Amino acid sequence: MVPFIWVVGRDHSSDEVADEVAAVAGESGQVVKGWAPQLAILGHIAVGTFVTHCGRWAVTEAVALDRLLQTWPLFGEQFYNEKFVVEVARTGESMGAKRGVVLSREKVAERVRWAHGTGAEAVRKRAWDIVLVVRREVVKGGSSYASVDCMIEDIRQRREKRNRGNREENLNWSS
Repeated sequence: MVPFIWVVGRDHSSDEVADEVAAVAGESGQVVKGWAPQLAILGHIAVGTFVTHCGRWAVTEAVALDRLLQTWPLFGEQFYNEKFVVEVARTGESMGAKRGVVLSREKVAERVRWAHGTGAEAVRKRAWDIVLVVRREVVKGGSSYASVDCMIEDIRQRREKRNRGNREENLNWSS
């Protein structure tokens, strides 16, 4: 069995499934009910794959930490985020979820096996390539660094202009 951590929400309807998974997994898996420190877990060296519902922050954190994503959107924008991960960035694979359809155990097992096999190597390499680009762009001299510098300078100029206007207005009142 593949080692895993599975975080389920506080929704009590998932308790039965979570308990069943925990019983079957035994020592190889950990089921957490409620909140878990996602960033700390994703950052651990032992984590290689992240099965995600494709919330914006989950995707961002996983990509920044070079994790292969297995996408399992449930509703709303999660399906758009999945499309970005799988078809545009190509840093993950779809679990095959469709709106309103529950995935079978067999399908989940098949996708997890894929992630731990040689089929996922190209996707993992692509994820690493993106991490290298991102890291290069956020350091001094990179485009993201320069964009933040420009934004800060713009804010400074606007503040100075506003302050000059306030000083002039105060002078007009005192005359």
